[in-house]
Amino acid sequence: MKRLSLIDPKGLDRLLLRNPAGYRSGFWASFVLDDLVHHVQSTEERIIRIRRNEMKGQTLRVDLDLTPVGFSKPMLRFSIALWSYNKPTIIIRHTTKNIGDMEVEDMKVYNFMDFDLGGPRSYKDDRGQYDPDSGTMMIWDDNPLYVGMSSIKQPDSWEISPPAKLKVEDARRDLRRNLKMGPKDIASALQWNLGNLGSGEEVSVELLMSAGISKEKVLEGLSKGKNLFGKKLR
Repeated sequence: MKRLSLIDPKGLDRLLLRNPAGYRSGFWASFVLDDLVHHVQSTEERIIRIRRNEMKGQTLRVDLDLTPVGFSKPMLRFSIALWSYNKPTIIIRHTTKNIGDMEVEDMKVYNFMDFDLGGPRSYKDDRGQYDPDSGTMMIWDDNPLYVGMSSIKQPDSWEISPPAKLKVEDARRDLRRNLKMGPKDIASALQWNLGNLGSGEEVSVELLMSAGISKEKVLEGLSKGKNLFGKKLR
């Protein structure tokens, strides 16, 4: 995702997200295969091949085949379906499928987002807060603008951190679970633990992002988005 904005009631374009080319945001994954830890990011070009990229109706569908370092054929397929139509809510389903002949262990999927509300002139006043009861991540700044994320299955971990410090490594594959940060330049992340995947098995993560001019509007958008999942992403 390169850019995300909201048209406010006055007709002004309110910037929510603008990523430079190659920025490490979006879905990441971490897993164990053949006793080795592997990591993959959404912008990785060396080990990911685009299998499908098509618009069908109002839904964008992308399939990515992953060939881990040291392997000669694809072992995982990431399928992403995204829907948004004249609504300030994006509905995303991320499916991980084991297409190899070996078990994939301890599969973890993450979503990293650096929203930079208001653009570079004001991104240092961003605030983030995670509600562990509802599983909702909320980002806002000094302007009347909020963006929120939640999922059908609540995240197993989360983190709010300066962008350069938000990362997954062999020694730390779980996010830090801090509940708030700011005002400062921040990025946010959610994590889902998917367990082991045998050959042919698949599992999905269902994520929503919503924007609005108040926290209440965002929560309303997230609630409506959950009801739309089965209708829009079949």
